[in-house]
Amino acid sequence: YVYDYFLAVSPSVMTPDLIRDFSLTAGALGALMAVFSLASTFFQLPAGILLDQFGARKLLTLSVLISGIGALCFAGATAQWELAAARLFMGIGSPFAFLGALYLVSRWFSHKHFALASGAIQLGAAVGSIIGGAPLALLVNHMGWRHSLFWIGIATLILSVLFWLVLRD
Repeated sequence: YVYDYFLAVSPSVMTPDLIRDFSLTAGALGALMAVFSLASTFFQLPAGILLDQFGARKLLTLSVLISGIGALCFAGATAQWELAAARLFMGIGSPFAFLGALYLVSRWFSHKHFALASGAIQLGAAVGSIIGGAPLALLVNHMGWRHSLFWIGIATLILSVLFWLVLRD
């Protein structure tokens, strides 16, 4: 969930670069960023159904993999439609983060600790938003937005492998 919020807010620190590199208007940039939220919203119910059907290990691994591919595609985009497709991939992976975390909490913790564990998940969202702000801005200023997202995408692919190795339903 930390990573999900990080991805959601990450373009905010890249706005000037994206506007310059893709000749985006404010409206086009807003529409581009909305693709993430629209995909995430659309896939909320299917994500819940799929988690109930197939469990967290497979779906969280797959959703993180999809998000990582989206980050890599965003880093390599040369056209506005490629940016939108990349944000779509990131948004498709998004709903599995919160729902998957709740799914795991409901199975790994006593019901007495559900509220505490859910609060920790929400704390993760706040941390992801923070990391997607100033720390990412420093990285983007140092490496550029493309290289930053490329390495974030690589780290995400590694994270998907770790999910597969560590998570158990």
